[in-house]
Amino acid sequence: VWLSQKKRAAQNLSGGAREERGEMAANFWKSTHCTSWLMEPEQVQAAEARDACILGSTEAISHLNMFFMNIIQELGKQLNMKQQVCVTAMTYYRRFYFKHPLTAIDPSLLAQTAMHVAVKIEECGPLMAKHVAAAAMQVNRSFPSFKCYPPQDIAECEFFLIQELDSCLIVFHPYRPLVEYVSDANATDKLLSTAWNILNDSYRGQTILIFPPYLIALGAMHMGATMLDLDLSVWFSELSVSVDEIMRVVQYLLEIYATMAKYKESEVSSLYMILQSQCDL
Repeated sequence: VWLSQKKRAAQNLSGGAREERGEMAANFWKSTHCTSWLMEPEQVQAAEARDACILGSTEAISHLNMFFMNIIQELGKQLNMKQQVCVTAMTYYRRFYFKHPLTAIDPSLLAQTAMHVAVKIEECGPLMAKHVAAAAMQVNRSFPSFKCYPPQDIAECEFFLIQELDSCLIVFHPYRPLVEYVSDANATDKLLSTAWNILNDSYRGQTILIFPPYLIALGAMHMGATMLDLDLSVWFSELSVSVDEIMRVVQYLLEIYATMAKYKESEVSSLYMILQSQCDL
């Protein structure tokens, strides 16, 4: 099974994903990100409810997933990767566990594998599974409950992950639209910095599965302007996007910060132990 999956996924990685980068990456609306990987909120909630049966509550699931977003971020730091690689890996993680329960694969293994695939797709130079495994060992020093896997496990899981994502590996992020919007509004660099940090935090939740990148950027910009007491009401009123849509994003962002405020790594460690005892792989 692993061998056949590896062969099919290798073909997809060299063919399908690169074809999509060439033909679709310039147009979000024609990309598989738009056509295949934007979900209704109810679908995402159903996936969370499915996993809540494992750990007892959706809040516990949110905290566990937040832990692994932090892990992916730390892996990126150890590998000296730019932020786009990290958030692409986070998106792969989110997409996989939208389709599958958390018990399908140990999230520690998937986090390392997602980073490995993201580095390739974002074309950040040669990186072998052994490098990711070495970075994981460094991360484990700060996060003892995080489990390291050998390079061969990461390499095998890579092809399984690609297969389960249907080779939809090109991810559009909200950073570029944010830069364009801030410039168009003649806003300050302080707003750009504040909204940029909000976008980084948005990956701690499910926004990338629900909203298109341009709308996430507008939500972060609106939230940043409110925090800095900047009046951009005229600029927002001239958009072809309703304020209600933007405020939906803001509400999700606020929920992420509410979860972050309650997050305690010590409690997540015990949740992860429960999950590991039930993982299929």
